[in-house]
Amino acid sequence: MLRNDMLIQAEQLMPALTAFEYEGNALDIAIRRGEIVSLIGPDYSGKSDWLRTLTGV
Repeated sequence: MLRNDMLIQAEQLMPALTAFEYEGNALDIAIRRGEIVSLIGPDYSGKSDWLRTLTGV
């Protein structure tokens, strides 16, 4: 259940429709109002795919 202070909450999230076959683990994430979050990783590691999955783009 999404609490009032939660902006994004997801469990067992997996990217779909990527340019490559994703072979990683599912993502559990909870981002609360006022938190600053960063997503880091090497080139072509899927950072943009995760952002698209989280935002529904």
